[in-house]
Amino acid sequence: MLAMSVARAAEGTDDDHDRAINDASKAIHRNPRNADAYCTRAATQLAKKQTKQAIADASRAITLDPENAEAYCIRGKARFLRNQNVEALHDLSEAIGLEPGMSDAYQIVAVCSCSLKDVEGATRAYAKLDEKNRNLVHSLCQKNGIIVGAEAP
Repeated sequence: MLAMSVARAAEGTDDDHDRAINDASKAIHRNPRNADAYCTRAATQLAKKQTKQAIADASRAITLDPENAEAYCIRGKARFLRNQNVEALHDLSEAIGLEPGMSDAYQIVAVCSCSLKDVEGATRAYAKLDEKNRNLVHSLCQKNGIIVGAEAP
């Protein structure tokens, strides 16, 4: 049931998000130690831009399962949206350390690094991105006065 809610939520309507949050909440009520349910609810809250709630649920998932890379990634994204770039970088670095293939984490690491004027961090993360994401990050970093990629000195 929870997997279907996640699939519905990925489609993106408010009703789908609400159902996914409700299903995850029921799973948590049945088993308060269900890290996956907290992570699912956090991801759906993040999709609804409910960043404070997403951080709380992702944090609970991490407490229950410290090896949950997805929970670190979700919390990092939520912190990024709240302009908590240092904390976001920490969470995203944890996520990447646990699961090095998380390309969306690298994208946000690059943008956070640019926001913090960390050229080296932005360049390292930029190198891990595909072409589409490199173009996006390049543009966002340029707005912060940082050049990454082919034009970098």
